[in-house]
Amino acid sequence: MEVTKKIRRFKALDGLRGLAAIMVVIYHFNSEYIPELLYHNTIIRHSNSFVDLFFVLSGFVITYNYKCLNFKTVIHFAKKRFWRLYPLMIFTSTLFLIFNLFYFYPISLNELFTTNHKELLNQIIPYVDSIFLTNSFPVLSSSLGSNTPSWSISAEFVAYFLFALISLFIRPRVIAYLTVSTLGVFLCFLNQKYFATGDAGFLRAIICFNIGSISLMFYDKYKKLKIGFFHELLSIALFLIYIYYILEGSYENKFLAESISTPLVYGVLIFIISLSNGFISEILSSKLMCFLGKISYSIYLNHLIIIFCFRDIFFNHLGFHNSIQNQLFYMVSCLSIILLFSNLTFNFIEKKYNRYA
Repeated sequence: MEVTKKIRRFKALDGLRGLAAIMVVIYHFNSEYIPELLYHNTIIRHSNSFVDLFFVLSGFVITYNYKCLNFKTVIHFAKKRFWRLYPLMIFTSTLFLIFNLFYFYPISLNELFTTNHKELLNQIIPYVDSIFLTNSFPVLSSSLGSNTPSWSISAEFVAYFLFALISLFIRPRVIAYLTVSTLGVFLCFLNQKYFATGDAGFLRAIICFNIGSISLMFYDKYKKLKIGFFHELLSIALFLIYIYYILEGSYENKFLAESISTPLVYGVLIFIISLSNGFISEILSSKLMCFLGKISYSIYLNHLIIIFCFRDIFFNHLGFHNSIQNQLFYMVSCLSIILLFSNLTFNFIEKKYNRYA
């Protein structure tokens, strides 16, 4: 049963999601193994904020697709989101558990299960956190999960839960979206931190997701506006101000500015890209960018284990010298493997389990 008929596909937003996934991958390359000029690039050093773009984008798209969510369709919504996200998350978390136990921290099975209980617990607790989707708030621990990027999947499910509650019980929804976002900012203030992950990452998700829902409401109201390249340039200028002045700056209560500006900047960016027919939107709508967007979830969950493994193989086992040329070759090779493996997991895990929804 379909919850609502999809009116259109936001191809440019698919491309934007793919670009954000690649930026997160580059952000996670170790500083010792990529060119210093690239590593210290200001935008790349703050590309962890692209996870917040994912949250805003999720709020925008989910609200677009489930405007008519009600008691009859909420179970379908829950099943669809579960089968969309959970299987790949469990697959990659299990891979990380195996590699952590027997590759990154090689310990004999006898030692692991008889004498080294602490190391076993150090690996099992994050895995259990991942299984129960508790790795974005401190229930079992403050871990990020076995596959550390998966903390955001836990946070995403918190946002889904609140979205369903708002859709079922609260009117007008826009007041609820604003209230939840404001409450999230207030809790960040109490926590004295915005860019949290395993300890309170769910706050980032609920703030950004609800701002994404509000962005969708603006889209619905102004979708006949003619927006083009000039407006795209303005959104890029806003993004650069955000990166170079808000994130790069040093000032008192910076976390408060981050908690307010991050969702708003990405909300404006998504609003403009969703309406624009300009040059940048055309690039983001290209086949390559849409392909990256299609497999972006796999890219996001696969990339870290491939970076760790390939780095060890490339520089330690194959003995490549750590020169700039080899660093660039390592990066390109690693990105290529990530894309190839992510295409496989998209086709054999994501698409397969999406059928159960």
